[in-house]
Amino acid sequence: MKRKIIITMKNTRRLTTFCLTGALTLAASGGALAAGNDAALQALFAQANYWHEKSHGRAGDGVPAEGALGGCQQHPGAVSDGALVAAGRRYAGGGAVRARLAKAAPDSPGLQDLDNAKKMSQVPQGQLSLARQQARGGNIPGALATWRSMFNGNTPPAGLAAEYYLTMASDKSLYPQAISELRQYVAQHPQENAPRVALGKALTWREETRREGIALLEPMASGNKEADSGLRQALLWLGPQAGDEQYYDTWMQRHPQDSEVQNYFRERRSGQARGQGYANLNSGNTAAAKQQFEEVLQTNPQDADALAGMGYIAQRSGDYQAASQYLSRAADLGGDASATRRQQAADALFYGQLAQAQQAYKQGNISQALALSAPLAQQSGAQGASAKLFRADVLRHNKDLPQAEQTLRSLLNDDPQNAAARENLYYVLREQNKSAEAQAMLQTLPQSLRQKLQPRVVAGMPGDALRRQAQAQVSGGNPAGAIATLREGVARYPDDPWLRLDLARLLQKSGNGSEASSLMSAAYRPGASNSALYAAALFASENGAWQQAQTLLARIPGGSQTSDMRDLRQRVNYNLQLVTAENYLAQGNTIAASNTLRAMASTPPKAPADAGKLARLLAESGDLTTAVSLVRNNISSGVSGNAGDYADQIAVLNQAGLTGEAQNLISNPQLQASSTPTQLASIRNGYVINEADRLREQGNYAAAYDKLIRAMQSDPQNTDLMFAMARLYQSGKMNKEAGVVYDYLMTRDTPNQDARAGAIDVALSAGNNDRAEQLAGGLRQDNSPDRLLLLARVAEAQGHHQQAMTYLRSARGKLLGMQSTNSSETPTVGGVLAADNPFIGVSQTSAPTRTASAYGQYMPWQVAQSAAAPGSTLPGIQRTDLPVDTAQTRMLRQVDTMMESLQEKTGSWLQGGMDVRGRDGESGTSKLTELRTPLTWSSSPFGDSRFDFTVTPVSLNAGTASGDAWRRYGANPLANAVSNMVSTATSEQAAIASMTEAERTAYFASNPGAEALSGLGTLNAADFNPTTSSGMENLAKLGSYDAGRWPAISLRPAASRTLTRPAARPIRRRPMASNWRWR
Repeated sequence: MKRKIIITMKNTRRLTTFCLTGALTLAASGGALAAGNDAALQALFAQANYWHEKSHGRAGDGVPAEGALGGCQQHPGAVSDGALVAAGRRYAGGGAVRARLAKAAPDSPGLQDLDNAKKMSQVPQGQLSLARQQARGGNIPGALATWRSMFNGNTPPAGLAAEYYLTMASDKSLYPQAISELRQYVAQHPQENAPRVALGKALTWREETRREGIALLEPMASGNKEADSGLRQALLWLGPQAGDEQYYDTWMQRHPQDSEVQNYFRERRSGQARGQGYANLNSGNTAAAKQQFEEVLQTNPQDADALAGMGYIAQRSGDYQAASQYLSRAADLGGDASATRRQQAADALFYGQLAQAQQAYKQGNISQALALSAPLAQQSGAQGASAKLFRADVLRHNKDLPQAEQTLRSLLNDDPQNAAARENLYYVLREQNKSAEAQAMLQTLPQSLRQKLQPRVVAGMPGDALRRQAQAQVSGGNPAGAIATLREGVARYPDDPWLRLDLARLLQKSGNGSEASSLMSAAYRPGASNSALYAAALFASENGAWQQAQTLLARIPGGSQTSDMRDLRQRVNYNLQLVTAENYLAQGNTIAASNTLRAMASTPPKAPADAGKLARLLAESGDLTTAVSLVRNNISSGVSGNAGDYADQIAVLNQAGLTGEAQNLISNPQLQASSTPTQLASIRNGYVINEADRLREQGNYAAAYDKLIRAMQSDPQNTDLMFAMARLYQSGKMNKEAGVVYDYLMTRDTPNQDARAGAIDVALSAGNNDRAEQLAGGLRQDNSPDRLLLLARVAEAQGHHQQAMTYLRSARGKLLGMQSTNSSETPTVGGVLAADNPFIGVSQTSAPTRTASAYGQYMPWQVAQSAAAPGSTLPGIQRTDLPVDTAQTRMLRQVDTMMESLQEKTGSWLQGGMDVRGRDGESGTSKLTELRTPLTWSSSPFGDSRFDFTVTPVSLNAGTASGDAWRRYGANPLANAVSNMVSTATSEQAAIASMTEAERTAYFASNPGAEALSGLGTLNAADFNPTTSSGMENLAKLGSYDAGRWPAISLRPAASRTLTRPAARPIRRRPMASNWRWR
């Protein structure tokens, strides 16, 4: 059976409680309610407390607290609510109810609430209503005066503190006082939530304290509606930054359906990133702009502005196809700029195709240029006109003047007022010697254009107007349009060097350096004007080609040089000396470098950047004293410029240990005012990175890590710090961690692709040669020595030894400052490839020293000025103040070592050896002597393959076996047979010799083989050894005598048998007689 509770709204009494009793009471009694499973009571308590919180006495009167709670007088929630009702009605039994609550729940927060309610019951209701009415009407001072008239002292009652201070804070002039007093009140009453919520809400009213207010409201929001509501409003007011995402994530976890807050956060963050992206794009920092736009697109792939920004970036880099795709997607999303972006996408696609045609023309492929531009010329409007003008220019330079004339007349038929077409047609007609038509065309042009086409003396150049137009396009964020304008201008005014210079500069910025250099090469031809030479020299100096700039300026006569030309010549000469000093340092010749730099320091430059570079090189050469003096003199003349101009000077001071002077320079007010926060942070981080690299090269990895991690805590997204950390991991053989960092940095790589190069190095160290080759395929053209050395390592890992040698030769030539005139950029001498240094790996050179001993040698009380290679010793093993090789010297040594290794792998060689092996034993049986003489010839006749041919003669000798050995190994019967045969034959020879002549005649007649036997002479058994080749030959010869009949004589009976003859007279035994018989 369910209990029915009726809640009515009667105007009987007024509950004046204004506090958070309900939430506190329910929180304290939640367990008891759950245990009793009394949902009706829980609803009743919530309803009563709600009206108590709102100070709605009349609504609360209808809650039958006393009656409904009568059956649960021991329930803490019931006791508390009963006490509140009693307090609100000035019920005399309130004290007894409080006593029951103290007995049921001594620690209940409701006790404090009851006390607050008691105090609230003493507040005059009329004055309270008046104060609230005055506050709603905007009379804040009057409302505050009314509030204070109800207080006993200056501190409001607990139930009114939150409302009082929020009212005070709503007045701008009283806001600081309200916040201060409210902070003090919260500190003194930590158990009260309402003032804490009020403080959090008030703090969110202003931007500078809004995050503090959010942090104060967030812990209470889950259990307090006022705190939750204030937190939501603060999140909608907040301008989100990178670290504010946690607040919105926490809110969305508790309110997953609140799409307004989520959309607000996404839109504001995207708007900030989008705005920063366009700011970076306009300043030329396309890498940072791309990163910002990609961040926006990760949150919202359909952000039209971010897509358009990506299109502008692709357009600047020359990727017109990607630019067209991005801008088309942005246009498809609609918006006010949809039509403009769609036109920009079409323009990008058109100019991309036109650029392909122009590139074909520059490469001399006239037919392809005309084929590619043919469909473009069919378009209407300005694009079609640009294509027709290009085709006419190609035809004109190809001497196809009639076709060029036809193209231009066709363009004029469509657009009779096209001044560029008329101008070009005038030139075409004049080159065809159609003077009358050319003059007639000239007369049809406006007076201003006729003056421009006719020879005249002017102060400016013909292409100045186009240059101004291109500059306006660049300022408007349309560099592609500026490039197209300047291309058209160069085609119209090929002799205007300033048009060429502006176009070359834009091409250089867009990454097309080769075309830019080719464009300025016209000044190298004989007969170039002084302006053309000066413009080309300016371009060369801007790209660090100081030798070319000097050569160009030298062609300008001294009397014709302007002050700007002379200033440039002075700067070129100065930088040439710096280049010479840098080459000396790269070769390890610190003495020559120091002499050159000291001579330059005698007349130091005034520009802080140039002075800083000179000081830095002096420090690298070991002359730190002169470097510091140069920096101090430059600073003493006054600070001018920004922090970037003084970067080298600050680095020199830090290197000298003068960190105080470096900090003073950084803190200079003028420098601070003229520098951006990014520049200042870069200077500080640069110091940390240099110090960490120094510690890393000394092998002190732990100290280097500590420095970097502290800096990364302040600037976790700084890529320079990440690169330094990756180098530290790599030097510490933590290739896996280094690879993770490099893989992350490849998405935001530097222009030099340092992250990709580092990832390749890590892959090579890990033996992952396939990944190294894959990554190397993404490297842009870079012929610096370190990049060539890296490519050589990749090629060598893939087994391409000849390609690796080519890279190494080119790297070595650049390190030594040698010139090259071939496509592989390997050094040449007299137009022929230079031979490799034959002394690599043979000469022993001492380590470079920065100081020399006054004794001519190092004495026992001096330290030899040589240090181990950086990172090759553990911390604390070697003195850190010893000089070390420069980076160029170490790289040259590494190149030489690798070249020597590759030469061993690819060279031809002949190798011989001898191997003798002996085994003791009996001669002829177990004894053995082996002799081997291997001879190997190795060569690489098939490129990267190696061919080895090896011949190994072998000699084996076991000695001669003895007779005893024959018997043991089965040779005794043969020896006995030979011995018996020789013994029988010898006996027969003796018997024949003892016969008379008549007897021998008769005996020979009856025994045909006996005569041959008697003529053999003395026989020796050793001559008939059947185990030797000579013995077998002698046996064969013996058998060949008398057609082989004499050996039959030896087939006689045994010696024990008697041989008789038929004659009466007995005769001597003849063992070999053929007429023997048995008896």
